[in-house]
Amino acid sequence: MDDLKKLSAAVGLPPSLELRTVDGMGRGVFTKESISAGDTIFSELPIAHCSVEETRGTICEHCFNRSESLKKCSRCKFVYYCNSDCQRLDWLLHKTECKGVKGEKATPFVRLALRALTRDIQHLCSLPVHWFTGRDRMIEQHLIAHTAQLCDYPPHVIHQLFRRLFCNQFSITGVNNISSAGVALYSAPSLLNHSCRPNTLPLFIGRQLVLKAVRDIGPDEQLFITYTDTLQLLSERQTELQSTYNFTCACERCLEDISKSPRCSDRLLLMGANGREISSLLRQDMETELTELKGLNEHGEWQKVYDKGRALYASHSTRLSHDNILSMCLMDHLIDASNHLCLWEESLKYSIQLLEPSLRHYGLLHPSSVSRLLIIGELRLCLETTDQLILSLNDLTKAKTAAERLYGADHCITMAATTMLTESQLKLARRQK
Repeated sequence: MDDLKKLSAAVGLPPSLELRTVDGMGRGVFTKESISAGDTIFSELPIAHCSVEETRGTICEHCFNRSESLKKCSRCKFVYYCNSDCQRLDWLLHKTECKGVKGEKATPFVRLALRALTRDIQHLCSLPVHWFTGRDRMIEQHLIAHTAQLCDYPPHVIHQLFRRLFCNQFSITGVNNISSAGVALYSAPSLLNHSCRPNTLPLFIGRQLVLKAVRDIGPDEQLFITYTDTLQLLSERQTELQSTYNFTCACERCLEDISKSPRCSDRLLLMGANGREISSLLRQDMETELTELKGLNEHGEWQKVYDKGRALYASHSTRLSHDNILSMCLMDHLIDASNHLCLWEESLKYSIQLLEPSLRHYGLLHPSSVSRLLIIGELRLCLETTDQLILSLNDLTKAKTAAERLYGADHCITMAATTMLTESQLKLARRQK
């Protein structure tokens, strides 16, 4: 117990939370008092962080603010900063990699490792030694490819560091909470255990992690985040968690899936229109077709995506439940294609069809739900009919309310929802005069 109190103090866990021993999980973070959905539980800046290749040069390496006038580090000419103040504040993290990355192109994982070497991360959990044995080749490739950066450190130090990084790194997502802006290590968030039905959600403001409650949480409840994409089948989730984090998940949702209870998510994600699980033949056929659609999507062949997707929709839409994961994936492809082809009515139809299963899966207090409501509201605004404007008020009000609880009133997503809602109200008022 004393060790847990010392660890809580070391990582700066808020007084409203405490660490407790949990069977099968080692330790977990528990509440001491009730938390309401949408509440901020805590926020934290990273121990170490770096940008990913896609954003390097467009965001400041220290504060993660976007700018068109960033300046390169004069020594390594690899990373970018807003100004000399940001560069000075980042120097403790950057000094180890500054020498190593000069003239080389290090991966974000290796960059994060180099930056973490300047920090005390002994409190972060580590994957076991036998986990490393199964990944010798991958680790060795990292070591060989980046000898210039890592050769000054004993192999056992690097191996231990990599085992800690693999199970503790967070992807810093942008405002859409989908695309990655960087990778980072955090202290208190690293103590949170996984559930496939989490009660909290990490959001990011720049490099700062903000932990939000996505439902009401009672006193003495354990806080959970998810380590994987929850819109996956049991087998997919279990495989990913075992291979990456070295554990078999036994959360409430997984146990329901195994027992095939009425709440079983696999049952919903594979349900046909008749309320029964679809046949393996239909599932295999749909998966093959969706793989082809994904390839066309990646090459930007939107007319082909639209034509093929429509044909697939016509042949299978009456056989699949709207909650079916294959149906949801098809809707996403059709929405993308319709938007690129400026077919707003079609995009709206598919977006509406996808909204309800998305809300059932994620809940309203989730970035995906807010994003879908905003898209539908914007499409209704584009169509500008009186009926659509009236309907847009409901969608945009929901989006604004959820965004305020998730991000706060001054966040760009909340302000976008507010602007669209005002525009919809003004357009409707002019039509009703």
